Amino acid sequence: MPVTTVTTTTVKDGCVTTTSTTTSTEGGAPAPPTAVPEDVVRGGLTAFEKAYNEDDMAFCGACYTKNCHVTVNGGTENGGFGPFTTPTEVADFLSALRNELGGTNIKFAVDGINGASHVDSWVADNGTGTCAGSWVQEDGQWKMERDVITFTPKA
Repeated sequence: MPVTTVTTTTVKDGCVTTTSTTTSTEGGAPAPPTAVPEDVVRGGLTAFEKAYNEDDMAFCGACYTKNCHVTVNGGTENGGFGPFTTPTEVADFLSALRNELGGTNIKFAVDGINGASHVDSWVADNGTGTCAGSWVQEDGQWKMERDVITFTPKA
């Protein structure tokens, strides 16, 4: 079935907002976007990195959906952290990572984007890690719904 998709991406105050409208040429109901646009992932992680390094954890937490699922090193049941299930919980964890565990000067590299998911790697003053994030649209903005984070502290 042929479809038409119009995507508009804007960046305001470091926040990436993308609106996608997908319609069927046969008059069917609008179809939800199935893939997060590459510029949303790259722009979003750039804005996230900037906010994190400026200790703006409210912004970082707002990059996650209202009902998210974020784990670090498999979650508490596997000796890690999480799951964190709200933007506030994610923001609190990120604040601890940066301000209590020395995870300053973070730098992200997007390693791949496939459909509505991405993988990235990162380095900070206290170690390195990876993220595997799944994106959805919530209230007209692309946000991460799931994020599987690994962290390896410096020796």
